[in-house]
Amino acid sequence: HMAAIYARFGRGEAAAQCIDLLTKGVMLPNLMMISNDYRSMGVTMDVGQFAPIQLDANMGMVNALQEMLFHADESTLAILPALPERLGRGSVSGFRFVGGKVGFDWDSAAGRLNVRLELERRGSWELLLPRGYGADISAVYADGMADVRLISEDERGSRYSVTSRIK
Repeated sequence: HMAAIYARFGRGEAAAQCIDLLTKGVMLPNLMMISNDYRSMGVTMDVGQFAPIQLDANMGMVNALQEMLFHADESTLAILPALPERLGRGSVSGFRFVGGKVGFDWDSAAGRLNVRLELERRGSWELLLPRGYGADISAVYADGMADVRLISEDERGSRYSVTSRIK
């Protein structure tokens, strides 16, 4: 899905437009997607009344939404990397990454972002937060100590170091 690609490149508005096209053109009222332009919008092919359900499209949209809100690799955790303007407020919990779970809530109008990290192994990560938010970050590590410290702030946002270690 182009929505996931746009989200990975930090282009939240473009990702949201792709999701809009999918929901308008190929999503049924039960939220399943089909391989058919049943509304004749010119979005995809028209294969008649017996169009197959596209589970990969459903999973792709979920992936795109997650990429807009959270991205993780082995050493980096990015919160709200491609947030479109229309998602000015929200909350998520239980997103998994290598090393633990993350939850966060945000309010763009108030400039508020609360991040909760539950670390499940020893390690170090760089936490990237978007510009314009006052952040409250909490990190817990059941088997030891968790440390969060600010590394830098610039026009792109804030960078934090997150470390978990044995007591």
